[in-house]
Amino acid sequence: MKKAVFILALFSSFSALAQKVKFADGFIITKTNDTLRGLVYWKKNSTQYDNLLYKRTETDEPRQFSWEELKYAYNKHAEKAVLVKRVRRSLEYVDPADFIIKLVDSSAVQTIPLTAVYIGHRLSLYEFFDKVPFFFIYDGEKMLQLIQKYRYLTDNEKKFFFQKAPRYYTFNEYRGLLRNYYDFTADKKMKYLLDELQYDEVSLHTFISKMDKKLK
Repeated sequence: MKKAVFILALFSSFSALAQKVKFADGFIITKTNDTLRGLVYWKKNSTQYDNLLYKRTETDEPRQFSWEELKYAYNKHAEKAVLVKRVRRSLEYVDPADFIIKLVDSSAVQTIPLTAVYIGHRLSLYEFFDKVPFFFIYDGEKMLQLIQKYRYLTDNEKKFFFQKAPRYYTFNEYRGLLRNYYDFTADKKMKYLLDELQYDEVSLHTFISKMDKKLK
């Protein structure tokens, strides 16, 4: 009896959730390469633990898909797409609330929804948000993370600053990865842009789109 009540309560809560979300025209591609067209919904900044909701028509009961079951999803209304990939990613980040470095040297293999930021002919840029944005570059075969690492300054290092010392050092490892995709030694302008490249959506979008166009 208790089990039946629990299942009924779970179904009721799922139905209530499905009624609150705003479905949009779109489609999904499953791991078995089935394309299902209809109405879709997934939470903005979905994590690996969230699900996508799909239904064929407005009156149908929604069906839940885990990211493990999907390859791709498209929301026509928002013109948003996610590419689902299993990747090894660095989890390290700086908490924007208190500037504390979290999950130092941690990594994990996860199946995650990656939101398209720029889709190019040779190179594309994707974003995954998990407390802070993480960015990935895709060449049609490999999805690789653009990694930043951090460390605190030592007391001796802080003494060399006449004004207030920074809270931490940032190591822009993603710049080294980007050198694998383009010959920067033959293009001084692009090399300068790479050396100044910042880790944010606008900067990375601008830079990778330039790289992609030059690689045509």
